[in-house]
Amino acid sequence: MYVTSRQLTLWIILYQLGSSMLIIPAGLAAVAKQDAWLAVIIAIAISFLFIPLYVAISNQMKMKSVFLYFQALFGNVGGRTLLSLFIFMFPFLIFILTLRNLGDFVTTSIIPQTPAQVIYAIMLFTVVYALYLGIQPLVRSVEIFFPLAMFLMLILIVSVIPNYKVDQILPVLEHGWKPPIRASLLLAAFPFMESVLLLFFVPFVESGKILKKILIKSTMISGIFFFIITGSVLVVLSPELTENLVFPSYFVIRTISFASFYERFEVLVAVIWFISMFCRLSLLMYISAKGLSESLSIKNYRSLLIPLSGIAFIMADVVWPNLTYLNEFITIWPSYAMVFGYVLPILLWVIGRIKTKQT
Repeated sequence: MYVTSRQLTLWIILYQLGSSMLIIPAGLAAVAKQDAWLAVIIAIAISFLFIPLYVAISNQMKMKSVFLYFQALFGNVGGRTLLSLFIFMFPFLIFILTLRNLGDFVTTSIIPQTPAQVIYAIMLFTVVYALYLGIQPLVRSVEIFFPLAMFLMLILIVSVIPNYKVDQILPVLEHGWKPPIRASLLLAAFPFMESVLLLFFVPFVESGKILKKILIKSTMISGIFFFIITGSVLVVLSPELTENLVFPSYFVIRTISFASFYERFEVLVAVIWFISMFCRLSLLMYISAKGLSESLSIKNYRSLLIPLSGIAFIMADVVWPNLTYLNEFITIWPSYAMVFGYVLPILLWVIGRIKTKQT
């Protein structure tokens, strides 16, 4: 198997946009109000600070898989146990949360009379089928989807400009720097702290320099889109309305209307979101199945796709009871994600350094 740095970069960009594109503006506005756009800039800066850490770990891995790296650091039993715990507590949990988020969006905004379980089943079938075909056909499909998603995104951004009311983000820093800094942790956690998952693709990249370029490009491009999307939502809907909507990015597109002809563009948001969600779910499922197959000494990760999908299908309905609870969940998530996105990588790097000096 071989994945080019370009394919991986495009995959990561769509992965990062994923569900964040629709729900992040509401979370940022709830904390930072009209300064939510500043929170995006701070989050990007925080993410760039940790890129050297991920690159340093990839250099320690020396083109080995995450399983072999864990095994070298913690021994055979310890490496298998810790990797399995990491898979279930981070990428696979994110997979379940993303699947639920997809069901909530479709059943509340597009087809409310359709059971969420139908949406789960359709998306799971698509993801499993794509991964059964292999990672190479998958990344090639990402190359096809990416220009389409960017073109549709450009249409939406340009179309909403006439509705801008810039005074809605004034005054800047009315409550100081604390609110945007606190809000930035949400975007840093969701999705930028998930950049640690890119370590699972180290065997596909030629060196740490290539990984660094992938991280920088994907963070910068997705960060620019987050900045534009968040800013557009704020200046069109106002911070007060934004924080009270579950999917403000979807709602803002409904304001586009010119001469009762150029309107009803919500479907474009849905198309973009389905593309990015497919890329997000497929990457998370691949990492979960691949990591567990190595940890459990299973020859082919494909044999785990259906069992993991079955678990996700059941768990998606119980991760949170309703959309109101989701708002509380979002406030907790940065602390949880920080353990796996920042704390764990630092520990791995330190232990790796100690092991290197001992040999």
